[in-house]
Amino acid sequence: MATKWRMSSVLAVIVSFAVLMLGCGGGNKGADGGSNGSNGTAPEVPRITFLSNINVDTEGYDVNDNPYIRYVEERNGIDLELINESTNYEQKMYTVMASGDLPDFLVVNNKNDLMMFASQGLLMPLDELLAEHPDFVAKFEPISWELAKWEGQIYGIPAQRYDPTPLAAFALRSWVEDAGIDPEQTLTIDEYYAMLEKFASRGEGTYGMTAMGEVDLTYNLFMDAFDAAKYQYIDGEVRPNYILDGYKEWLKFMNKLYANKILDNEYIVNTGTQMWEKAASGNYGMWQWFWSQIEFETAGGKREDIVALKPPKKADGTPGKYLYTSPVRHYVAITKNSKYAKEIIKLQEWITSEEGIIYEFAGVEGLDYELKDGEIVFKEGRAGKNAGWRNKTVGVMSPVANETVQRLLAHSFGELAMQQMGVALENGTFDEIKLLAPFFPELAGYDLDAMVNEFRDKAIIGQIDIDKEWDNFVREWRKAGGDRFIELHTEWYKEHYGK
Repeated sequence: MATKWRMSSVLAVIVSFAVLMLGCGGGNKGADGGSNGSNGTAPEVPRITFLSNINVDTEGYDVNDNPYIRYVEERNGIDLELINESTNYEQKMYTVMASGDLPDFLVVNNKNDLMMFASQGLLMPLDELLAEHPDFVAKFEPISWELAKWEGQIYGIPAQRYDPTPLAAFALRSWVEDAGIDPEQTLTIDEYYAMLEKFASRGEGTYGMTAMGEVDLTYNLFMDAFDAAKYQYIDGEVRPNYILDGYKEWLKFMNKLYANKILDNEYIVNTGTQMWEKAASGNYGMWQWFWSQIEFETAGGKREDIVALKPPKKADGTPGKYLYTSPVRHYVAITKNSKYAKEIIKLQEWITSEEGIIYEFAGVEGLDYELKDGEIVFKEGRAGKNAGWRNKTVGVMSPVANETVQRLLAHSFGELAMQQMGVALENGTFDEIKLLAPFFPELAGYDLDAMVNEFRDKAIIGQIDIDKEWDNFVREWRKAGGDRFIELHTEWYKEHYGK
Protein backbone atom coordinates (compact mmCIF):
# COMPACT_ATOMS: atom_id res chain seq x y z
CA MET A 1 0.00 0.00 0.00
CA ALA A 2 1.36 3.44 -0.92
CA THR A 3 2.00 5.78 1.96
CA LYS A 4 1.26 9.52 2.01
CA TRP A 5 2.58 12.67 3.60
CA ARG A 6 1.27 16.19 2.98
CA MET A 7 3.96 18.74 2.26
CA SER A 8 3.01 22.40 1.91
CA SER A 9 6.28 23.33 0.19
CA VAL A 10 5.99 20.86 -2.69
CA LEU A 11 4.77 23.49 -5.16
CA ALA A 12 7.66 25.73 -4.20
CA VAL A 13 10.07 22.91 -4.91
CA ILE A 14 8.51 22.30 -8.33
CA VAL A 15 8.64 25.99 -9.22
CA SER A 16 12.25 26.39 -8.07
CA PHE A 17 13.25 23.31 -10.04
CA ALA A 18 11.58 24.69 -13.16
CA VAL A 19 13.38 28.01 -12.72
CA LEU A 20 16.69 26.18 -12.34
CA MET A 21 16.13 24.18 -15.50
CA LEU A 22 15.23 27.32 -17.44
CA GLY A 23 18.34 29.05 -16.09
CA CYS A 24 20.43 26.10 -17.22
CA GLY A 25 18.94 26.13 -20.70
CA GLY A 26 17.28 22.77 -20.09
CA GLY A 27 20.69 21.17 -19.65
CA ASN A 28 21.95 21.97 -23.19
CA LYS A 29 25.72 22.31 -22.91
CA GLY A 30 28.09 24.10 -25.23
CA ALA A 31 31.27 22.61 -26.55
CA ASP A 32 33.17 23.95 -23.55
CA GLY A 33 30.93 22.08 -21.11
CA GLY A 34 29.15 25.23 -19.98
CA SER A 35 25.48 25.98 -20.54
CA ASN A 36 24.54 28.04 -23.59
CA GLY A 37 23.76 31.61 -22.59
CA SER A 38 22.88 34.69 -24.62
CA ASN A 39 26.45 34.87 -25.88
CA GLY A 40 26.80 31.11 -26.28
CA THR A 41 29.00 30.65 -23.22
CA ALA A 42 28.63 30.56 -19.44
CA PRO A 43 30.90 29.88 -16.48
CA GLU A 44 31.95 26.26 -16.39
CA VAL A 45 30.05 24.12 -13.91
CA PRO A 46 32.37 23.33 -10.97
CA ARG A 47 33.65 19.77 -11.16
CA ILE A 48 34.06 18.66 -7.55
CA THR A 49 35.66 15.39 -6.51
CA PHE A 50 34.43 13.59 -3.38
CA LEU A 51 36.07 10.58 -1.70
CA SER A 52 33.21 8.63 -0.11
CA ASN A 53 32.29 5.13 1.01
CA ILE A 54 28.99 4.06 -0.47
CA ASN A 55 28.87 0.54 0.94
CA VAL A 56 25.18 -0.19 0.37
CA ASP A 57 23.16 -1.69 -2.45
CA THR A 58 22.95 0.76 -5.35
CA GLU A 59 20.39 -1.28 -7.32
CA GLY A 60 22.90 -1.86 -10.11
CA TYR A 61 23.56 1.82 -10.73
CA ASP A 62 27.03 3.30 -11.09
CA VAL A 63 27.65 5.70 -8.20
CA ASN A 64 28.45 8.43 -10.75
CA ASP A 65 25.57 7.71 -13.11
CA ASN A 66 22.25 7.43 -11.34
CA PRO A 67 19.12 9.48 -10.65
CA TYR A 68 20.31 10.53 -7.18
CA ILE A 69 23.62 12.10 -8.14
CA ARG A 70 22.01 13.74 -11.17
CA TYR A 71 19.38 15.31 -8.91
CA VAL A 72 22.05 16.59 -6.50
CA GLU A 73 24.02 18.07 -9.39
CA GLU A 74 20.97 19.76 -10.93
CA ARG A 75 19.77 21.23 -7.65
CA ASN A 76 23.23 22.55 -6.71
CA GLY A 77 24.68 23.53 -10.09
CA ILE A 78 27.74 21.31 -9.80
CA ASP A 79 29.39 18.34 -11.46
CA LEU A 80 30.03 15.89 -8.63
CA GLU A 81 32.57 13.13 -9.24
CA LEU A 82 32.62 10.38 -6.60
CA ILE A 83 35.76 8.42 -5.80
CA ASN A 84 34.17 5.51 -4.01
CA GLU A 85 35.48 2.64 -1.90
CA SER A 86 32.87 0.32 -0.45
CA THR A 87 34.90 -2.27 1.46
CA ASN A 88 38.34 -0.99 2.57
CA TYR A 89 37.58 2.68 2.93
CA GLU A 90 40.13 3.59 5.59
CA GLN A 91 42.99 2.06 3.60
CA LYS A 92 41.79 3.81 0.43
CA MET A 93 41.56 7.10 2.33
CA TYR A 94 45.10 6.81 3.74
CA THR A 95 46.47 5.97 0.28
CA VAL A 96 44.72 8.86 -1.42
CA MET A 97 45.68 11.38 1.27
CA ALA A 98 49.32 10.29 1.08
CA SER A 99 49.42 10.45 -2.72
CA GLY A 100 49.33 14.23 -3.05
CA ASP A 101 46.49 13.93 -5.58
CA LEU A 102 43.78 15.06 -3.20
CA PRO A 103 40.02 15.09 -3.79
CA ASP A 104 38.16 18.33 -3.11
CA PHE A 105 36.49 16.81 -0.06
CA LEU A 106 36.16 13.49 1.70
CA VAL A 107 34.44 11.51 4.43
CA VAL A 108 36.58 10.97 7.54
CA ASN A 109 35.03 8.38 9.81
CA ASN A 110 36.70 9.20 13.12
CA LYS A 111 38.07 12.16 15.03
CA ASN A 112 41.62 10.83 15.30
CA ASP A 113 42.01 10.60 11.52
CA LEU A 114 40.56 14.10 11.14
CA MET A 115 43.09 15.43 13.65
CA MET A 116 45.92 13.56 11.94
CA PHE A 117 45.14 14.99 8.50
CA ALA A 118 44.72 18.47 9.98
CA SER A 119 48.08 18.23 11.76
CA GLN A 120 49.70 17.18 8.47
CA GLY A 121 48.39 20.30 6.75
CA LEU A 122 46.18 18.32 4.35
CA LEU A 123 42.88 19.95 5.30
CA MET A 124 41.45 23.43 5.08
CA PRO A 125 40.35 25.25 8.26
CA LEU A 126 36.70 26.16 7.86
CA ASP A 127 35.94 28.73 10.54
CA GLU A 128 35.89 31.79 8.26
CA LEU A 129 33.81 30.05 5.61
CA LEU A 130 31.33 28.70 8.15
CA ALA A 131 30.92 32.18 9.64
CA GLU A 132 29.09 33.06 6.42
CA HIS A 133 26.48 30.37 7.19
CA PRO A 134 25.31 31.04 10.77
CA ASP A 135 21.91 29.37 10.34
CA PHE A 136 23.59 26.21 9.09
CA VAL A 137 26.07 26.17 11.99
CA ALA A 138 23.24 26.71 14.50
CA LYS A 139 21.53 23.46 13.42
CA PHE A 140 24.30 21.42 15.07
CA GLU A 141 25.03 20.86 18.73
CA PRO A 142 28.06 22.85 19.95
CA ILE A 143 29.83 19.64 20.97
CA SER A 144 29.67 18.41 17.38
CA TRP A 145 31.68 21.41 16.23
CA GLU A 146 34.09 20.97 19.13
CA LEU A 147 34.75 17.41 18.00
CA ALA A 148 35.74 18.73 14.57
CA LYS A 149 38.46 21.04 15.93
CA TRP A 150 42.23 20.74 15.96
CA GLU A 151 44.23 23.39 17.78
CA GLY A 152 41.12 25.52 18.11
CA GLN A 153 40.07 25.52 14.46
CA ILE A 154 37.32 23.54 12.70
CA TYR A 155 38.61 21.11 10.07
CA GLY A 156 35.46 19.16 9.28
CA ILE A 157 31.72 19.51 9.06
CA PRO A 158 30.26 17.01 11.54
CA ALA A 159 27.75 14.53 10.20
CA GLN A 160 25.69 14.79 13.36
CA ARG A 161 23.11 12.06 13.77
CA TYR A 162 19.50 13.20 13.75
CA ASP A 163 19.24 10.65 16.57
CA PRO A 164 22.41 11.49 18.54
CA THR A 165 21.64 8.98 21.33
CA PRO A 166 19.89 6.13 19.52
CA LEU A 167 20.04 3.33 22.11
CA ALA A 168 17.39 1.92 24.40
CA ALA A 169 16.56 -1.32 26.18
CA PHE A 170 13.86 -3.35 24.45
CA ALA A 171 11.75 -6.01 26.16
CA LEU A 172 9.03 -8.41 25.11
CA ARG A 173 5.76 -6.60 25.74
CA SER A 174 3.88 -9.61 27.08
CA TRP A 175 6.70 -10.48 29.50
CA VAL A 176 6.76 -6.94 30.84
CA GLU A 177 3.00 -7.02 31.34
CA ASP A 178 3.14 -10.44 33.03
CA ALA A 179 5.79 -9.08 35.41
CA GLY A 180 3.44 -6.27 36.38
CA ILE A 181 5.77 -3.59 35.09
CA ASP A 182 4.58 -0.27 33.69
CA PRO A 183 7.02 0.46 30.82
CA GLU A 184 6.50 4.18 31.36
CA GLN A 185 7.96 4.10 34.86
CA THR A 186 11.63 4.37 35.78
CA LEU A 187 12.83 1.34 37.71
CA THR A 188 15.56 1.13 40.31
CA ILE A 189 18.44 -1.23 39.62
CA ASP A 190 16.94 -3.72 42.10
CA GLU A 191 13.57 -3.54 40.36
CA TYR A 192 15.31 -4.13 37.04
CA TYR A 193 16.99 -7.21 38.48
CA ALA A 194 13.68 -8.51 39.85
CA MET A 195 12.02 -8.05 36.46
CA LEU A 196 14.81 -9.88 34.64
CA GLU A 197 14.71 -12.64 37.23
CA LYS A 198 11.01 -13.15 36.47
CA PHE A 199 11.82 -13.28 32.77
CA ALA A 200 14.43 -15.99 33.34
CA SER A 201 12.08 -18.10 35.46
CA ARG A 202 9.31 -18.32 32.86
CA GLY A 203 10.39 -21.77 31.76
CA GLU A 204 13.12 -24.03 30.46
CA GLY A 205 15.51 -22.18 28.19
CA THR A 206 14.32 -18.67 28.98
CA TYR A 207 16.71 -15.88 29.90
CA GLY A 208 16.23 -12.40 31.24
CA MET A 209 18.32 -10.82 28.51
CA THR A 210 20.68 -11.52 25.64
CA ALA A 211 23.61 -9.48 24.37
CA MET A 212 26.51 -9.50 21.96
CA GLY A 213 29.77 -9.48 23.88
CA GLU A 214 31.99 -8.27 21.05
CA VAL A 215 30.14 -4.93 20.93
CA ASP A 216 30.76 -2.59 23.86
CA LEU A 217 27.37 -0.95 23.38
CA THR A 218 25.72 -3.93 25.03
CA TYR A 219 27.71 -3.36 28.22
CA ASN A 220 26.33 0.12 28.82
CA LEU A 221 22.81 -0.95 29.75
CA PHE A 222 23.23 -0.60 33.52
CA MET A 223 26.50 1.33 33.85
CA ASP A 224 25.03 4.75 34.57
CA ALA A 225 22.95 3.34 37.41
CA PHE A 226 26.28 2.69 39.15
CA ASP A 227 27.69 6.07 38.10
CA ALA A 228 30.23 4.18 36.03
CA ALA A 229 29.46 5.18 32.45
CA LYS A 230 31.67 8.26 32.07
CA TYR A 231 35.15 9.56 32.77
CA GLN A 232 35.24 11.63 35.96
CA TYR A 233 37.47 14.26 37.53
CA ILE A 234 38.28 12.95 41.02
CA ASP A 235 40.89 14.09 43.52
CA GLY A 236 42.66 16.26 40.97
CA GLU A 237 42.87 13.72 38.15
CA VAL A 238 40.76 12.53 35.22
CA ARG A 239 39.94 8.87 35.68
CA PRO A 240 38.41 6.65 33.02
CA ASN A 241 35.15 4.99 34.00
CA TYR A 242 36.65 1.49 34.15
CA ILE A 243 38.80 2.21 37.21
CA LEU A 244 36.00 3.86 39.20
CA ASP A 245 34.52 2.17 42.26
CA GLY A 246 31.13 2.27 40.57
CA TYR A 247 32.50 0.18 37.70
CA LYS A 248 33.51 -2.47 40.18
CA GLU A 249 29.92 -2.56 41.48
CA TRP A 250 28.61 -2.76 37.93
CA LEU A 251 30.86 -5.76 37.28
CA LYS A 252 29.48 -7.47 40.37
CA PHE A 253 25.92 -6.81 39.19
CA MET A 254 26.67 -8.25 35.75
CA ASN A 255 28.34 -11.27 37.33
CA LYS A 256 25.22 -11.85 39.41
CA LEU A 257 23.09 -11.80 36.26
CA TYR A 258 25.45 -14.25 34.59
CA ALA A 259 25.83 -16.61 37.57
CA ASN A 260 22.05 -16.85 38.02
CA LYS A 261 21.54 -17.51 34.29
CA ILE A 262 19.57 -14.31 33.88
CA LEU A 263 22.09 -13.00 31.35
CA ASP A 264 22.47 -15.22 28.30
CA ASN A 265 25.50 -17.34 29.21
CA GLU A 266 26.60 -17.37 25.57
CA TYR A 267 26.53 -13.58 25.30
CA ILE A 268 30.30 -13.23 25.10
CA VAL A 269 30.56 -15.38 21.94
CA ASN A 270 27.26 -14.37 20.33
CA THR A 271 27.57 -13.02 16.81
CA GLY A 272 25.11 -10.39 15.69
CA THR A 273 23.13 -13.00 13.78
CA GLN A 274 22.96 -15.30 16.79
CA MET A 275 21.88 -12.52 19.14
CA TRP A 276 19.06 -11.40 16.87
CA GLU A 277 17.87 -14.95 16.29
CA LYS A 278 17.67 -15.31 20.06
CA ALA A 279 15.87 -11.99 20.48
CA ALA A 280 13.31 -12.97 17.86
CA SER A 281 12.86 -16.48 19.29
CA GLY A 282 10.70 -15.28 22.17
CA ASN A 283 12.92 -16.91 24.81
CA TYR A 284 14.96 -13.85 25.81
CA GLY A 285 13.18 -11.06 27.59
CA MET A 286 15.37 -8.03 26.90
CA TRP A 287 18.28 -6.59 24.93
CA GLN A 288 19.78 -3.21 24.14
CA TRP A 289 20.19 -1.77 20.67
CA PHE A 290 19.26 1.02 18.28
CA TRP A 291 15.67 2.24 18.23
CA SER A 292 15.29 1.19 14.58
CA GLN A 293 15.38 -2.52 15.50
CA ILE A 294 15.98 -3.41 11.86
CA GLU A 295 17.95 -6.53 12.81
CA PHE A 296 15.21 -7.75 15.14
CA GLU A 297 12.57 -7.46 12.44
CA THR A 298 14.87 -9.00 9.83
CA ALA A 299 15.24 -12.02 12.15
CA GLY A 300 11.45 -12.40 12.24
CA GLY A 301 10.52 -10.27 15.26
CA LYS A 302 7.62 -7.84 15.28
CA ARG A 303 7.93 -4.31 16.63
CA GLU A 304 4.47 -4.38 18.16
CA ASP A 305 5.67 -7.24 20.38
CA ILE A 306 8.34 -5.14 22.11
CA VAL A 307 8.47 -2.05 24.31
CA ALA A 308 11.28 0.45 24.87
CA LEU A 309 12.26 0.84 28.53
CA LYS A 310 13.86 3.70 30.37
CA PRO A 311 17.27 3.06 31.99
CA PRO A 312 17.40 2.32 35.73
CA LYS A 313 17.73 5.04 38.34
CA LYS A 314 20.99 5.85 40.05
CA ALA A 315 21.42 5.11 43.74
CA ASP A 316 20.53 8.72 44.61
CA GLY A 317 17.21 8.41 42.80
CA THR A 318 18.13 10.53 39.78
CA PRO A 319 17.39 9.07 36.31
CA GLY A 320 20.12 7.05 34.67
CA LYS A 321 21.02 7.33 31.00
CA TYR A 322 21.87 5.07 28.09
CA LEU A 323 25.40 5.88 26.94
CA TYR A 324 26.23 6.24 23.26
CA THR A 325 29.66 6.78 21.76
CA SER A 326 29.22 10.07 19.87
CA PRO A 327 26.58 12.31 18.30
CA VAL A 328 28.75 12.48 15.14
CA ARG A 329 28.79 9.65 12.61
CA HIS A 330 31.64 11.02 10.53
CA TYR A 331 33.14 14.26 9.28
CA VAL A 332 33.17 15.95 5.89
CA ALA A 333 36.58 17.55 5.39
CA ILE A 334 37.72 19.89 2.61
CA THR A 335 41.27 19.41 1.41
CA LYS A 336 43.84 22.20 1.58
CA ASN A 337 43.93 23.31 -2.06
CA SER A 338 40.32 22.79 -3.12
CA LYS A 339 39.01 25.60 -5.31
CA TYR A 340 35.42 24.80 -4.40
CA ALA A 341 35.23 25.12 -0.63
CA LYS A 342 32.29 27.53 -0.80
CA GLU A 343 30.35 25.24 -3.11
CA ILE A 344 31.05 22.23 -0.86
CA ILE A 345 29.76 24.03 2.23
CA LYS A 346 26.66 25.15 0.32
CA LEU A 347 26.12 21.53 -0.71
CA GLN A 348 26.27 20.40 2.92
CA GLU A 349 23.90 23.20 3.89
CA TRP A 350 21.51 22.12 1.15
CA ILE A 351 21.22 18.56 2.46
CA THR A 352 20.09 19.97 5.83
CA SER A 353 17.44 22.18 4.20
CA GLU A 354 13.80 21.16 3.76
CA GLU A 355 14.47 20.24 0.15
CA GLY A 356 17.61 18.29 1.06
CA ILE A 357 15.82 16.43 3.85
CA ILE A 358 13.10 15.38 1.41
CA TYR A 359 15.78 14.17 -0.99
CA GLU A 360 17.58 12.18 1.72
CA PHE A 361 14.55 10.64 3.42
CA ALA A 362 12.05 10.44 0.56
CA GLY A 363 14.21 10.23 -2.55
CA VAL A 364 13.55 11.53 -6.05
CA GLU A 365 10.15 12.21 -7.51
CA GLY A 366 9.20 9.66 -10.15
CA LEU A 367 11.63 7.07 -8.82
CA ASP A 368 10.69 6.86 -5.16
CA TYR A 369 7.46 8.83 -4.89
CA GLU A 370 4.83 10.75 -6.81
CA LEU A 371 3.12 14.03 -5.97
CA LYS A 372 -0.66 13.80 -5.85
CA ASP A 373 -2.72 16.77 -4.77
CA GLY A 374 0.20 18.25 -2.86
CA GLU A 375 1.04 14.98 -1.15
CA ILE A 376 4.06 12.72 -1.35
CA VAL A 377 2.84 9.23 -2.24
CA PHE A 378 5.57 6.64 -1.95
CA LYS A 379 5.78 3.97 -4.59
CA GLU A 380 5.48 0.41 -3.40
CA GLY A 381 8.59 -0.60 -1.47
CA ARG A 382 10.32 2.77 -1.88
CA ALA A 383 9.63 4.36 1.52
CA GLY A 384 13.04 4.57 3.22
CA LYS A 385 14.77 2.92 0.28
CA ASN A 386 18.34 4.09 -0.38
CA ALA A 387 18.47 6.82 2.28
CA GLY A 388 22.01 5.77 3.25
CA TRP A 389 23.12 5.80 -0.37
CA ARG A 390 21.70 9.27 -0.92
CA ASN A 391 23.37 10.57 2.23
CA LYS A 392 26.78 9.27 1.24
CA THR A 393 26.44 10.89 -2.17
CA VAL A 394 26.47 14.30 -0.45
CA GLY A 395 28.25 14.08 2.92
CA VAL A 396 26.40 15.15 6.04
CA MET A 397 22.73 14.72 6.94
CA SER A 398 19.92 16.43 8.76
CA PRO A 399 21.40 17.00 12.24
CA VAL A 400 18.03 16.99 14.02
CA ALA A 401 14.93 14.80 13.95
CA ASN A 402 12.59 17.64 13.08
CA GLU A 403 8.97 17.14 12.08
CA THR A 404 9.83 16.51 8.44
CA VAL A 405 12.42 13.86 9.31
CA GLN A 406 10.10 12.10 11.73
CA ARG A 407 7.16 12.06 9.33
CA LEU A 408 9.26 10.62 6.55
CA LEU A 409 10.88 8.08 8.87
CA ALA A 410 7.44 7.00 10.03
CA HIS A 411 6.70 5.77 6.51
CA SER A 412 9.57 3.30 6.82
CA PHE A 413 9.47 2.37 10.50
CA GLY A 414 5.94 3.21 11.67
CA GLU A 415 4.58 5.50 14.36
CA LEU A 416 5.46 3.03 17.14
CA ALA A 417 9.10 3.23 16.08
CA MET A 418 8.96 7.01 16.35
CA GLN A 419 7.71 6.68 19.93
CA GLN A 420 10.54 4.29 20.71
CA MET A 421 13.05 6.64 19.12
CA GLY A 422 11.69 9.27 21.49
CA VAL A 423 12.53 7.03 24.47
CA ALA A 424 16.09 6.68 23.18
CA LEU A 425 16.54 10.42 22.60
CA GLU A 426 15.04 11.41 25.95
CA ASN A 427 17.18 8.96 27.91
CA GLY A 428 20.49 9.01 26.08
CA THR A 429 23.84 10.59 26.84
CA PHE A 430 27.49 10.47 25.87
CA ASP A 431 30.78 10.88 27.72
CA GLU A 432 31.75 14.48 27.00
CA ILE A 433 35.22 14.31 28.58
CA LYS A 434 36.15 11.16 26.66
CA LEU A 435 34.74 12.58 23.43
CA LEU A 436 36.49 15.92 23.59
CA ALA A 437 39.87 14.72 24.83
CA PRO A 438 42.45 14.89 22.02
CA PHE A 439 44.29 11.97 20.56
CA PHE A 440 47.55 11.40 22.42
CA PRO A 441 49.97 9.56 20.08
CA GLU A 442 52.12 8.55 23.02
CA LEU A 443 49.33 6.35 24.37
CA ALA A 444 49.26 4.26 21.19
CA GLY A 445 52.28 2.42 22.57
CA TYR A 446 50.30 1.04 25.49
CA ASP A 447 47.78 -1.78 25.28
CA LEU A 448 45.45 -0.57 28.02
CA ASP A 449 42.21 -1.58 26.30
CA ALA A 450 43.21 -5.24 26.16
CA MET A 451 43.86 -5.27 29.89
CA VAL A 452 40.51 -3.64 30.65
CA ASN A 453 38.54 -5.93 28.34
CA GLU A 454 40.17 -9.08 29.69
CA PHE A 455 39.41 -8.12 33.29
CA ARG A 456 35.85 -7.15 32.42
CA ASP A 457 35.06 -10.41 30.66
CA LYS A 458 36.67 -12.62 33.29
CA ALA A 459 34.85 -10.73 36.05
CA ILE A 460 31.42 -11.08 34.47
CA ILE A 461 31.70 -14.79 33.73
CA GLY A 462 33.12 -15.51 37.18
CA GLN A 463 36.69 -16.52 36.36
CA ILE A 464 38.05 -14.10 38.98
CA ASP A 465 36.91 -12.84 42.37
CA ILE A 466 36.09 -9.19 41.69
CA ASP A 467 36.48 -7.97 45.27
CA LYS A 468 39.84 -9.69 45.71
CA GLU A 469 41.29 -8.73 42.32
CA TRP A 470 39.96 -5.19 41.88
CA ASP A 471 42.71 -3.24 43.64
CA ASN A 472 45.39 -5.26 41.89
CA PHE A 473 43.73 -4.64 38.51
CA VAL A 474 43.68 -0.86 39.04
CA ARG A 475 47.27 -0.89 40.31
CA GLU A 476 48.55 -2.94 37.35
CA TRP A 477 46.58 -0.80 34.89
CA ARG A 478 48.23 2.33 36.26
CA LYS A 479 51.72 0.74 36.07
CA ALA A 480 51.13 -0.44 32.49
CA GLY A 481 50.64 3.13 31.24
CA GLY A 482 47.47 4.17 33.00
CA ASP A 483 49.24 6.78 35.11
CA ARG A 484 50.50 8.45 31.95
CA PHE A 485 47.00 8.19 30.47
CA ILE A 486 45.62 9.99 33.51
CA GLU A 487 48.41 12.58 33.49
CA LEU A 488 47.85 13.55 29.85
CA HIS A 489 44.07 13.69 30.20
CA THR A 490 44.30 15.68 33.41
CA GLU A 491 46.65 18.25 31.87
CA TRP A 492 44.27 18.70 28.93
CA TYR A 493 41.26 18.88 31.26
CA LYS A 494 42.76 21.61 33.39
CA GLU A 495 44.00 23.66 30.46
CA HIS A 496 41.18 23.31 27.94
CA TYR A 497 38.05 21.54 29.11
CA GLY A 498 35.05 23.80 29.45
CA LYS A 499 36.97 26.88 28.29
